[in-house]
Amino acid sequence: MVAVPDAAGQPPIASSSPPGPGGPAAGHGAGAGPPPLPRPPLHVMFPGSAAIVLAVLVFYLLTVVLGGPDEPSLRRLGAVRHDLALEEGEYYRFFCAAFLHGGLLHLTLNGLALIQLAPLVEMLWGTHRMLAVYLLSAVGGTVLSAVFQPLPSVGASGAILGLAGLLLGATWVAREPFRSRLRMVLGQRLLFAVVLTFVLGVSLQVFWLPIVDNYGHLGGLLVGLGASALLREPEAPAGRPARALAWGAGSLCLAAFAWMALAGRPVDQVDDLLKVHARLQREAPAHPHARDLTAALAGALSQAGRHDDARAVLLRRLAAAPDDVEAMARLAASFRLHGDVPPDVLGAVRGMAERAGRADLDLPPLERAHLRLTTAELHALAGDADAARAAEEEALALLEPAAADEDPLVLNALAWLLLTRHDPALRDPARAEALSRRAVDALEAPLRALRRDDAQLAAALDTLAEALAQLGRPGDALAFQRRAALLARRAGAQGDPLLEYTRRLERLEAAAGARQ
Repeated sequence: MVAVPDAAGQPPIASSSPPGPGGPAAGHGAGAGPPPLPRPPLHVMFPGSAAIVLAVLVFYLLTVVLGGPDEPSLRRLGAVRHDLALEEGEYYRFFCAAFLHGGLLHLTLNGLALIQLAPLVEMLWGTHRMLAVYLLSAVGGTVLSAVFQPLPSVGASGAILGLAGLLLGATWVAREPFRSRLRMVLGQRLLFAVVLTFVLGVSLQVFWLPIVDNYGHLGGLLVGLGASALLREPEAPAGRPARALAWGAGSLCLAAFAWMALAGRPVDQVDDLLKVHARLQREAPAHPHARDLTAALAGALSQAGRHDDARAVLLRRLAAAPDDVEAMARLAASFRLHGDVPPDVLGAVRGMAERAGRADLDLPPLERAHLRLTTAELHALAGDADAARAAEEEALALLEPAAADEDPLVLNALAWLLLTRHDPALRDPARAEALSRRAVDALEAPLRALRRDDAQLAAALDTLAEALAQLGRPGDALAFQRRAALLARRAGAQGDPLLEYTRRLERLEAAAGARQ
């Protein structure tokens, strides 16, 4: 059992009488003493922590009201981004971003850390100093993120790491006996948690996706460590400078909230994506998000009918990353669907595809096969039947052995190749139907259905519908094509990919109507 001092800082009063009949808990007779005072509510004990939690929850509800949390709603409410904060002067984002979260999981993880650290720091250093450190750490994290991070960033983790830095620094530089008591309470747990945060963040950055803003974390931690050197006597009452700093930071924070509310304006999402994509391609073309951003931007431009702009984005991406198979496939689809391809552009892309296919790229067989299929399509668009057939044969040589593993993505790719050979005499819709059914069954298996990818299942159903259509069964094909189009929309398909689903659906509906 740990005894916690009362509000006045006095040690608790221990009683040698056990609770029960005749003891202090039995009543208020002679010698029993006055009844214990009721403990005040948590929001009264820790008003600063309660205010922060309330603000975080209000901002999250605002993102939900605006249809998020998603990129447009977070940007509207103050997500920090280099161009918006530093180039366009929207400085309110340095405060607002620290109260925004990108989803319920993000909010929950940060909330758990916040409700553990903020009340502890507020109890030890007082409300004014806790608020000052929290808000300054938030700004330190968002500023560092805006300078070095090319993508938008949100989250309270920089401010939370500022509180952690204050506690860790105090275990090294605070005056005795406070330093020893804090070391005894914290042990190595907080240090381990902070180190683990950075290890996980850097590992995700290097080996998977950069979904953790390590610059924001570092900025907040450095501010907290610096504050620990200035606040070496936590037990001393907060002086006038600390109160003035807290009120000043709080006033700036409220002013930032008001600025955000008044400065909001409708933003053209496509133009906004163009700016982010241009900066990312200029400063970090190998960034893992560059591929996803290119696909999203090309889709949005196609959806808006700006096909030339979509092609320009894809060409810039391929110039920086010639092994981006998805960008190559989208470019070929744009040529096929919209035509009007200048011969020099088509020739340049064909050469790019050939060089990528011949290079010793460290790509899995499926992506290499997709690259060869795209190359075959580009050759076919240019009227080079022999080159198209050779590229298709290379793709077959990659897919046939890989299909033995029953990977649904490989099965679907092989089935689609059998349906779309440039020479109709080489097509095999019967085998394609069998392969695509196996792919659909694998994607809908009970164990896989729990983490099903709607885009993958939509592609497999689309292939199955095409196989049935080529076999002369448009009624059966129509049912699968309708489901494929629905799943594609649910998965967020837009632009040319969605247009292909829609056109095949319209064709099948027309064929089914003609038979009635």
